Amino acid sequence: MKTLSLLLSVTVFSFSVNAQQKITDDVPGKVLAAFSSKYPGAEVRNWKTGENTYSAKFKTGNKSHCAFYSPGGAWLKTETKVQWTWNLPGEVKNALKSGGYAAWYIDNMKRVETPQQNIYVVHVDNANVLPGADYLNFKDDYNLYYNANGKLVKKELLP
Repeated sequence: MKTLSLLLSVTVFSFSVNAQQKITDDVPGKVLAAFSSKYPGAEVRNWKTGENTYSAKFKTGNKSHCAFYSPGGAWLKTETKVQWTWNLPGEVKNALKSGGYAAWYIDNMKRVETPQQNIYVVHVDNANVLPGADYLNFKDDYNLYYNANGKLVKKELLP
C-alpha cells in the first residue's frame, strides 16, 4: 500500500511539473526572462501566444494581472483588474462622479500600465437609466479612458 501511495505521489508530481513546463514551451526565453525580472515571485496562471505578442496571466498578492510582451522580450503593457471604485485614484473617482457618466452602471475597471503612461479603463453602460424593457434595444456600452489625473482622454463605443 505504501508503495502504491508513493508511486501515485511521484506520478502526480511528475505530471504537475510537465504541465508547468508546457505552459512556457512556446514562450521565448527572452520573454520569460523579461517577465521574471519585472515580476519576481509572481504566480503565473498561464501564457498565451497572440499575433506578435505573448501574454501572461498572473497574480501578485490578491491582484490579478495580464502582462504583454513582444517576441523580443520588450514589455508592452500590464493590465490590472480594479475591483472597486474606491481603489481608483482620487482624480479618476472624482471625474467619474462628476462627469456625464455618473449615473451609468460600471461593468468593470482596469488599470493599463504602459512604458509611457498609466490609463484607467472603465467599462460603463446606460441600462440602469433607461425605462422598462427599453434597455434591450437602446443600451449603450462605452469604454472610458482616464489618465492618472482624471482627464477623460478617450471614449470608445462598444458593439
